[in-house]
Amino acid sequence: MLDEALASLVETVGGARVALLVGMDGVIVSSAGESSGPGWDLVAACWTDLERRARLANAETGLGEPVELIMTSEQGVVLLRLVTREYGLLVVLAPGGSLGRARFELRKAASRVRPELET
Repeated sequence: MLDEALASLVETVGGARVALLVGMDGVIVSSAGESSGPGWDLVAACWTDLERRARLANAETGLGEPVELIMTSEQGVVLLRLVTREYGLLVVLAPGGSLGRARFELRKAASRVRPELET
């Protein structure tokens, strides 16, 4: 189920380079898409660190739990959608990739994989 959900993200979202299921400890649990890149393990580790910092900032300011983080750069877009407190789905888009479609498909994928991760 996990591999299918990630493969579907890469196939469905225009411009998706990679889809990763990551533990909030920064470890990649499963992946689909480009096997070579800027070091997907480093991307996962850095983004889970950003999520932890966002969680702390939101707690201090009373803004609630983060659900999604998005960063746009000249090299593309990175999206991290939390599935549970322990796992997230991370998608990297090439420049010009479909951000709206990626957000929609990430929400769907998170719903699909959540039951498997909560057991």
